Order: sequence, then structure tokens, then C-alpha cells
Amino acid sequence: MDRPPVISPLEAILTLFALAAIFLMVNMGKVAAILLQASPWLVAAALAVYACTMLLMSFRIRLILSHMGENVPFGKAFSANAAGLLASDVTPARAGYFVVPFLLKKSCNVKVEKGMSAIVSPQIV
Repeated sequence: MDRPPVISPLEAILTLFALAAIFLMVNMGKVAAILLQASPWLVAAALAVYACTMLLMSFRIRLILSHMGENVPFGKAFSANAAGLLASDVTPARAGYFVVPFLLKKSCNVKVEKGMSAIVSPQIV
């Protein structure tokens, strides 16, 4: 059975620092006020579309890597993809998505080159 991923103290500190920076740059009161005015159905629909996007992109990553001879469990592909999507939402030019190959390397020992190919090749096509 796989053991849960271990977060190093440096990763935890960097994550907390990034979250703090985001919260300092965003007026959370204004965000909360806007969300409270939004239609619950539209918020639910947006979350459903986002979840479907994450599932389909995770499946795509897993499928491409399987054709390269890598057996990546869907859960690990999903976790790496989710982290990449969330990082890309807050980085310029969606550069955060390039963390996915490094997360796949860490969790499944997939070569970074293969992980990068699984990310970049669908965008090129």
C-alpha cells in the first residue's frame, strides 16, 4: 500500500508563504461579498465544470504517460494535475502548470521529460 506523501518543512513554509501573499494581495471581504451575491446554481455549475476539467485533464495525462510506458495511478495524476491547475491560476501565463512534471517525478518517479511531454504535447496539437 502506498504511504501518504510527506511534505517537507520547506514545502510547508513555501506553501504558507504563497497563501499569505495571495491573501494579502486580494481583498477577501470584497471576494466574499461577491460570492454571497452570486447565484448558488451558477457557483455550483462553475465548480462542476472545473471538477470535470480536472478529471479529464488528469485522465489525459495518465493516458499519454501510459503510451510512454509509465504506469501512473489516476489518483497521483489527479493530485499532480490539481496542484498544477491551482498553481497556474495564480501565476503569470499559467506557468504554474509546469509543476506537474516535477510532482509526477516525486510521486511516481516519472522522468521530468516524459511529464513535460504529457503537459506540452496536447497544447501543441
